[in-house]
Amino acid sequence: GEADSEPARRTFVARTGANRAPSAAMTVDSQTIMVGSDAWFDGSGSSDPDDNRLTYHWHLLDRPDGSNAQLRFRDVTRPDGAVLSNARAGLTADRPGIYIVLLAVRDSHGVTSTTTSTTYGRVLAKSENNPPVIGSISNDNDHFTARRRNTHFNDTDQPYVIGGSEALTLYAQNAVDPDLDTLYYLWTLDQPVGSDLTEAGVEATFAPGTPTVPGTYTATAVASDGIETSEPQTLSFSVVEREDYPSLMLEDYYSAELNYWDRNMTTMHGADALPFQRAFPYWHHDDTSFPVFSHQLEQGDNVIKNYRLTAYQGSYTITNLRVATPTRDGAQVFSGGFVGLSEGMVIGQGESVDFSLALNAPADANDYINAGNISPDPDRPYDSNVLIGMTYTFEIAEKPGWRFEYQPACY
Repeated sequence: GEADSEPARRTFVARTGANRAPSAAMTVDSQTIMVGSDAWFDGSGSSDPDDNRLTYHWHLLDRPDGSNAQLRFRDVTRPDGAVLSNARAGLTADRPGIYIVLLAVRDSHGVTSTTTSTTYGRVLAKSENNPPVIGSISNDNDHFTARRRNTHFNDTDQPYVIGGSEALTLYAQNAVDPDLDTLYYLWTLDQPVGSDLTEAGVEATFAPGTPTVPGTYTATAVASDGIETSEPQTLSFSVVEREDYPSLMLEDYYSAELNYWDRNMTTMHGADALPFQRAFPYWHHDDTSFPVFSHQLEQGDNVIKNYRLTAYQGSYTITNLRVATPTRDGAQVFSGGFVGLSEGMVIGQGESVDFSLALNAPADANDYINAGNISPDPDRPYDSNVLIGMTYTFEIAEKPGWRFEYQPACY
């Protein structure tokens, strides 16, 4: 009756509609460990659509015969300071084999995550381990059988050109683990002073960005199975200004209106970013995901690709210029040719030559195809490309091994 206490306050949230169930999510620190090591499972990525507080309920579903492993728990502190009690579960593997842990989360109203989609983590404990291996690093997606883009600029004569190339994409090729363990990756990139490309990555493919600073770049990749790492693989390549290019440059305009892949590339990158530098030996195989549609063909020559060749240092001679006809029975009514490029042509230093690939089509090509006049290819009976076997090729006489090859697709 003489003095008041400090007020005590509680906040209550009133919602309209029913309470919704939370969702459990789990990650595993490492899917492979050695016997005697700890395995940890993290449920801090679980969520509740109503932002209710969650409790974490862990269950050791399976463990190797003879194992006495038991779960223990740790809290997780979020960046905002909130503490998630028992959001991590761990165990010590005492026997080789597989350990499986289940997670359910319950909100503050007692609603539990759905049981129709089980959330579990799996860890393999081994008594022996073989380290993983990376075969090589490439900045050319030659492991794809179609639409190889040829951006391998680790060739001394064909460096990466500033302002004329796509963003870099680096691939860890032939990365294998003898024990078939899940692989984890670490990329690092050494770059010249002033370059601000992404310095590291943790996926099998590393996309550091578009170089804008001349110099030498070196990428390094290692793979881990969670226990041991592979021997590091490195790839070094040079970046130069266009005027410092040391040889014959091939560029793809991606400007053929009939070519669906060209239109897609123009949409993705914008016409102002084109043409894109390409490298020899060049091969580009289209498929029916991005074809030349037969209903767009007119009788006679139809341009399906546009390229440019520029001789920056020295002169270069075009040789073995050929176009092979399609091999499917009935498809020989289609033929091809080069426009702007001829056998024996010399591109002198400082000169540029624009050339096109032409597809010669008969009248009513679409009706001809749809009438069933072209037989399936016996080796690829389910391939709808009527131009199987058609190949545009030429070579550069002064550069053994520098070959151009393009195969179109049409249906």
